[in-house]
Amino acid sequence: MTRVQHGPWNSDSRIRSKREGNKKSAKRALSVLLVEDDPDHARLIEEHLALISGIEIAHHSMNLGDALRTLRSERTDVVLLDLCLPDAQDFTSVEKVAEVAPMVPIIAMSSSRLDHDGRESVRGNADDFIDKSDLTPQLLVRSIKCALESAKRRDLEITLGMRESELEAVREVQHEMLPDESPDLDEFEIAGVSRPADTFGGDFYDFRPINEDAFGVVIGDARRDDSPSGGGAESTMMMTQVCGMLRGMFEVFSDPQQIMGVVNKALGHEFLQTGQTVSAMVLRLDPETYQLSWTGAGSVKGFLFDNKGQLRKTLDASPVALGANPYGKFPECEPVTIGVDETVVLLTDGILEAANRYDVALSEQKLIQFIAQRHHLAASRIAGDLISAVGRFCRDNPQADDMTALVIKRFDPNAPKEGAYFVE
Repeated sequence: MTRVQHGPWNSDSRIRSKREGNKKSAKRALSVLLVEDDPDHARLIEEHLALISGIEIAHHSMNLGDALRTLRSERTDVVLLDLCLPDAQDFTSVEKVAEVAPMVPIIAMSSSRLDHDGRESVRGNADDFIDKSDLTPQLLVRSIKCALESAKRRDLEITLGMRESELEAVREVQHEMLPDESPDLDEFEIAGVSRPADTFGGDFYDFRPINEDAFGVVIGDARRDDSPSGGGAESTMMMTQVCGMLRGMFEVFSDPQQIMGVVNKALGHEFLQTGQTVSAMVLRLDPETYQLSWTGAGSVKGFLFDNKGQLRKTLDASPVALGANPYGKFPECEPVTIGVDETVVLLTDGILEAANRYDVALSEQKLIQFIAQRHHLAASRIAGDLISAVGRFCRDNPQADDMTALVIKRFDPNAPKEGAYFVE
């Protein structure tokens, strides 16, 4: 960086040699912009800082206009700013410097002590104040450190404010992507419950019409490969993208295998290089024929229970997740007919792989037994009870992954709703 000439006191070879020695010993000297029109004060500050390792006056401006031009064009870590300059009076210099370089700490200086009103006026934009009559190397070091810490706190507050705004936007997106209520079907109840492991979740579920004669259902888990707990806000954004794709596919295609193939190719090209994958199961329910067809990818699984609570069929997914192979194929599963009082339960791996504090996993058999004991309840009750039971099993062990359960239940439309299906 080119240094400016400060005046005749720069001929002092002892000071210059000391400063050059400090520059060699430091990895990167703290760059100070000195804004001072009084030669005596400027020389005194120069001499003091020359004795301090790791700090150098990179620029010296004698008026506010030149200082503002320097701030716009050169790297500056700290500004030492005289409050009384030829082109700025009544503390306006602090405000103008703060406007041009809001992230650079400012140390205001004055030859006279400020009264209460003056200090309050400066405090709004400056990070510290020095009375020039008290100038010592130690005071300069203390003031620069205080100003840097003040600037860090201010930057952190700004960053946290921006971060909170971003996170709130993600929360709103997450809320919008999950369905608010169950669909109104004559002989089926569909209900889902999702409990994220963090403030944000990568799990998702959805249900919406396919054409005029069928209903689409999807459950899934979006994550980064290096984030077993889901990945927080990033996974939520992935989830919204995948949900948007699937909703679009439901309007074009009716076959689960075709939908998965198109989405897989789209995700593969985008996620393959970033370590992002999606597990999902897409199902097509025909309310007229009571047939359910499906295909799945990754770590999601389903179970079909008959009207006595016995496991009738396991709905498996391909072990290869969506996005892992853009040209991967997904199995075509033979449709099943859902009888009256029969129940389909779909689960993400946050439930399938849950473990307690002793690292004992919740076995699939225990899950099946638990569901079988509640097969007579409403779909919403089964989903809620299941999530609660897994939480109790894990107890003091922090929830390691998002947990989602989606339940499809066929009921007798002639049965009273106060009956066993809707027992709370």
